[in-house]
Amino acid sequence: MFNYFGSRLDKPEGFLEIFLLLGTVLIVVSSFIVLISLIYLIYESITVHLLMPSSFKYGKLVLKTSQSIPLNRASIQIGQVHHIQNGKFKFISARECFFCSKYKVCEIPVGFAIKGGIRWQDDIAEVEGRIPLGPSLLIGVGLVAGTVVGLMGIVSKWSDPSILVFILFMLFVWAFFGVISFSTIRTGVSSAHAIINEIKEYVAYRVE
Repeated sequence: MFNYFGSRLDKPEGFLEIFLLLGTVLIVVSSFIVLISLIYLIYESITVHLLMPSSFKYGKLVLKTSQSIPLNRASIQIGQVHHIQNGKFKFISARECFFCSKYKVCEIPVGFAIKGGIRWQDDIAEVEGRIPLGPSLLIGVGLVAGTVVGLMGIVSKWSDPSILVFILFMLFVWAFFGVISFSTIRTGVSSAHAIINEIKEYVAYRVE
């Protein structure tokens, strides 16, 4: 096997053949990962909006901060889901709650709801906000697959003017997923802050 690849690499045509073969394998693998990511995205969406604790462990961390939020534990309703303007939250103990934002179908990107938790140590709240893992995987796989397709086209059309098409395609892929990633993180952090402020109001009202 190694002798085969070694002999092919001695020739430019052999290098191109092996490169295209590896690229094809990567695209096939990426397709399977996309399928798995879509299935996991559906599962994650359901569990997050049911505020199941196990679904809040994973995802891209986009917000981590400490704030002073007084908490009257005697007034906390553990296990009850509270619906607020920007999402909902639930206390799972007297010192911890989970929250998630609403899915906004009319906004892009769809399904990238922020999720997170707040843990209290006395009156200091440790806040975390995460982008769900499913969409993050789709972005990563899409970026890799698009880059591989672009590189395969560039290598195969190296001396052809049509190489420009593949260069532009690869730049478009990078720009497209870059914009989605930036907007997802930006809107996610903004939503998290809005939810935290609403939880603050709820806790302050309960303290009275």
